[in-house]
Parts: sequence; structure tokens; C-alpha cells
Amino acid sequence: MAKEKKQSGKSSGAAPAATKSKEGAKADRTAELIKRAEAFLDGKATVAELMGLTMEQVYSLAHVGHNLLQEGNFDDALKVCRALVSINPKDPYLHLLLGSALQQSGKKDDAIKSYTAAIEGDPGLVEAYANRGEIYVEKGEIKRAIADLQKAAELDPKDQNPSTLRARAILAVIIQKAEEQAQAGKKGKK
Repeated sequence: MAKEKKQSGKSSGAAPAATKSKEGAKADRTAELIKRAEAFLDGKATVAELMGLTMEQVYSLAHVGHNLLQEGNFDDALKVCRALVSINPKDPYLHLLLGSALQQSGKKDDAIKSYTAAIEGDPGLVEAYANRGEIYVEKGEIKRAIADLQKAAELDPKDQNPSTLRARAILAVIIQKAEEQAQAGKKGKK
């Protein structure tokens, strides 16, 4: 009987330790969630951080959005990109991706806003300058276009980014058209 009491004592002692361990882990998770919620409410954390999403998970979703764009599925790409920006509005790459989706969907003014947000988050984002510059050309805002296209070229002097090559090509066309207009103006005055 003495053995039974000891064994019984051991087993009854082990259960509370396991319960305490589970309760401790639960309390730790609760404390972490409260900490993330407070940071979110104070504007110091994104929804993604509140939800505990890793950057790998967020970028995995971004990859889905990018693939939808490549497939020409603009409506679904826009949904994914807007959701991504709403859960992680501090990420310039996500603004760039949303800008591309908006641009390809013909929503140029909204695309400009997204590219501007991307540039504010990362002033070295060549693609955002090149894409925004291209939209400015389409809108006839040539001075703004030139400023953005030149900035894209300046950021990548070795032309390692395909967007830089596009920016330089658009700039060359703008310069050529300006020269043609200047020549036509000179001929008209004679």
C-alpha cells in the first residue's frame, strides 16, 4: 500500500506540473497577443504583426498576387494586393505591387498614389520611379515624367534593373520628340 501511495503521489504531482506548464504557455501567448494588440492600437504595428504573420507568409501571398498579374487576372490581383497593403501598409514592395496591379488595370491615379507610397517607404525603389514616370508620360505630365525617369536612371547607373532600361528608353523618346518639336518650330518661324 505504501508503494501505491507513493506512485499515486507521483502521478498526482506530475499532472499539476503539466497543467502549470500548459497554463504558463497559455499565459505567455496571451501576454504576447496583448503586447501585439497594444502595439497595433498605438500605431506601432501592422495588422500582419498583430496576426503574427511572418514576412515569409506575407511575401508568399505577394507572389500569388504577382502571378495573377502575370496571368492577366487583374481583378483578383487587385484584391490580393489591396489585402496585402491593408495588413502591412509599411512595406514599400507591397505598395509597388499594388501600383503595378492598378496601373495594369488602367487605374492610373491610384497607381501613382501607390508608387508614391512605395517611394516614401524606400526612396531607392527604381521600379516605382520608372512606373510612375511612365504614367506621367501617358497623362501628358512631361516634367514630372522626366524627373521620375531621370531618378530611376540615377539610382541604377549600371542599368542592372530592367526598369532602368525602360526609363532610359522613355527618356530618349521624350528627348527625341522635344528635338523634333524644336526643329519644327524653327522651320515654322522662317
